[in-house]
Amino acid sequence: MAGAGLVVRDFEDGSGPPMSIALSPRLMRATPTYESLGYLARSMYAPMSFILPVMLSAASWMMGGVPWLTDLSFTCLIMICLVMLVVELYRFPLRFGIGGLILYGGVLIWFGYDYITHWMGHGEIDENMMFTAELIAKAVFCHCLFVFMMTLGLQIPYHRHLTRLVHAIPEPYTPTFYLWLALGFLLVGLLPYMLFTAEPFWVSIWRDMTGGYTGGGAQWLVGRTGNVNFNWGAYAAILLQIGQIGGLLAVFYALLLTQSPVSRLLCWAIWGFWMALAFGSGSRGQVVYMALPAIALIYLKNQAYAAALLKRISFRAYLGAGVFALVALMVIQFQGYYRTIGFTSEEADITRVEVFQLRGTSMFSEGLLGYALIPEYEDFFYDRFPGEMIVRPLPQTLYWFAVGPVPRALWTTKPIDPVWEWYNTAFTGGRHGISGTTISQGLVGYWYFRYGISGIIQGGLLLGWLMLVAERALQTAQGRPLRILMTLAFATWLFRIFRGMNFNSLYPLLIGGVLVYLVIVALNNMRGGNRTGPAGR
Repeated sequence: MAGAGLVVRDFEDGSGPPMSIALSPRLMRATPTYESLGYLARSMYAPMSFILPVMLSAASWMMGGVPWLTDLSFTCLIMICLVMLVVELYRFPLRFGIGGLILYGGVLIWFGYDYITHWMGHGEIDENMMFTAELIAKAVFCHCLFVFMMTLGLQIPYHRHLTRLVHAIPEPYTPTFYLWLALGFLLVGLLPYMLFTAEPFWVSIWRDMTGGYTGGGAQWLVGRTGNVNFNWGAYAAILLQIGQIGGLLAVFYALLLTQSPVSRLLCWAIWGFWMALAFGSGSRGQVVYMALPAIALIYLKNQAYAAALLKRISFRAYLGAGVFALVALMVIQFQGYYRTIGFTSEEADITRVEVFQLRGTSMFSEGLLGYALIPEYEDFFYDRFPGEMIVRPLPQTLYWFAVGPVPRALWTTKPIDPVWEWYNTAFTGGRHGISGTTISQGLVGYWYFRYGISGIIQGGLLLGWLMLVAERALQTAQGRPLRILMTLAFATWLFRIFRGMNFNSLYPLLIGGVLVYLVIVALNNMRGGNRTGPAGR
């Protein structure tokens, strides 16, 4: 075996510049291997390092909340994740460890930054307030335990069936299919502006690119009836999300598949169009959704050349991806500062933006109200009979995933998540939970409020296992472009759900994947055959 990795070449004759992130025989002989692929295995003992912050935070909670001990436990968690992240980055050419990058990077960005900024050194908290030192210790313990379980989930080996599902879409007969598909999805995404807005579509698009949360966006003729949507017209948003999938296809084609400057310019323009709409929405999650796959592709492409030259590290990969990530961060921060006043307002001054004062990453703090109320004032929501909290977490999660795509306009009695409605009401001080804004419970809070410690254990294992699925899907992509793209999009969803266990951004990916599958199968059959695809040789 000459090496294992992703190899992307020209579709028709196998020519063109190789983009191979491969292991050289020299490196493979020097390191342990994973299965028959030649990937560096992750140590089965790595999760044990996370036992220390779990034990320290548990001790602090049992003693009523010792501020310095709580801070020490979370500091240990942050430092361990930081070390693990550096190791994953260094060994990425040998492992393709995207699961580890999501896990450790997600903990640092979504949990660690929030704790350091808002709760480190919290010893002066007034004990008469709801957020006591004991409460902070409790929340820290829940987060440390959840991270520990995710690291264990990253070791679960039973992943092949779901990995095959990620790889289910066949490759098209010709590479230009990606360009035509991106253009087709662009037209699908434009349909709502052409059919359902009160103003000309070009005016509506500009208003949506600059409006933010001010109400200055497009004047839609259709829309929601609240957070719970009974209006058929509101499903026009799915067409917009399918357009975003086309934007990801376009940037993938531009970075890895085409050598034509015209095609590259066109594809970057398509991606930029959807990025501008994501920015104008005011939703930082949409910007992350558009930016992360592009950052990952830039990193993968440059690692290819380093691997081909038998180099362990590509500084160009880190530099290129890092610069792109920094620009994306600046965009997100500007969006976070001014999305409530509009981006064309005179007050929207980019020089006032503090790039490294992150906003919207407070996923530790978001759930504190729930930790204070449950179970002291409100019982766990699924604790109505003995053992319910043990047997229900995973089946209930699968149920919410299954019923989520069913239009409420069709199924008017579709259940509403009681925890979601309760937390909205509790957080907003009495406003009805199914109208107005949506309040995040945080990823750990999602599992704790419903199922207690059992939910944290099972939820952490599930999320860690899904990260492993993304990692194995990348390792076994065999250079097939759609496999790589679907894997990166799936990994982006996993990174976003640190905000809370939510499938809303996964459904458009699944819908888009089904559409792509049907189109490719039809076209391949019309062209005469069961070709497995360009890189499936």
